[in-house]
Amino acid sequence: MIAFSSLILFFTVSYALLILFLWVGFTRLTIRFSEKKSLSPPYISLVVPFRNEEHHLPELIEALEHQTYPPHLFEILLVDDHSTDGSRAVAEKAAEKLKNLIVLGINETEAGKKAALNTGIGKARGAYILQTDADCRMGAFFIEEYAHAIMRTGADLISGPVTIDSKATSFLQALETLDMLSLTGAGAGSFYYNRPIMCSGANLSFSKTLFHESRKFDPVQKTPSGDDMFLLIAAKKLKKQMVFLKSRKAMVWTSPSVSIKSFMRQRARWGSKTKYYADREIMGIALLVSLTNILLLFAPVMMAVWPGAWKPVIAGFALKTITDFLLLLTVSGFTGQRPLMRFYLPVAVLYYFYFVYIVFTSVAGRLHWKEREYLKPEH
Repeated sequence: MIAFSSLILFFTVSYALLILFLWVGFTRLTIRFSEKKSLSPPYISLVVPFRNEEHHLPELIEALEHQTYPPHLFEILLVDDHSTDGSRAVAEKAAEKLKNLIVLGINETEAGKKAALNTGIGKARGAYILQTDADCRMGAFFIEEYAHAIMRTGADLISGPVTIDSKATSFLQALETLDMLSLTGAGAGSFYYNRPIMCSGANLSFSKTLFHESRKFDPVQKTPSGDDMFLLIAAKKLKKQMVFLKSRKAMVWTSPSVSIKSFMRQRARWGSKTKYYADREIMGIALLVSLTNILLLFAPVMMAVWPGAWKPVIAGFALKTITDFLLLLTVSGFTGQRPLMRFYLPVAVLYYFYFVYIVFTSVAGRLHWKEREYLKPEH
């Protein structure tokens, strides 16, 4: 019993300190000026891979049509990954209206998001790439805000905030949105210490030079997902400058999952790439978070066996719940989604079951993306 109690306290205290560390980082985030700053507005290539996004593309295109950044200073590259619906027709119709919008397709022998990104970046004219997803929306100042950040910092990689475009009309949407906010907050906070642990391809900018230098760090043959994280890890190994753009103007809203099944598949796909991260810090944090959640999920069983263990278990639950709440309260305030916090307690309880399920599914299950199934790769 003493060993179990010590284990619970060790992991929960370590977890709480980590979350507080990231919370402090998030609250103190600012864009720092750099000696690499430029006075010339950069030409930006916005690359958007898509597959079967017929219903989402019109909203994205409308958002891009109203950007305040001068049209002659950016291009939009929509890259079709063998869509089987009307997505290509929607994109080509938009290209007739927007002179800086180009529609591309990938080779018949290739498939997947990474192949689409490679195609788009290969055709890009800009020295800086801005990446987002086809089911995303953004404000009118989105590209302009990134251009200003590039000019002020000269950073090789700039990560931006992502949240779910949802009024949380269901418990599933509340769970998904709060989960996304926790990832956004933790990732953003880590940038403050120049030790980034997370970013999202739904809102990411990087130099074309970094992209080409980073290819050797991306195990593209082993995982169909993870283009964003492998780029981040490569930037760390190459000692590139990285910043987080903590600005509402740079925020991206992504569509909520259509079902619990699609939500779980997405998170399992995200989790499956973790074992390929060649970064001890990221792997260590992932292990700490996983073991903390697994221990707390099974803690009630241990309390039944050792009734005297209830004190450290309750203390562990309280510590994790409070620190998670603090981070989410701050991040939801930044994104303007603080009303979601009314769902926090039931989400916090369900989260243990959800998280452990995702851990085991990402390790042992099959990966799905856009009506495709990917077998688990061999080590």
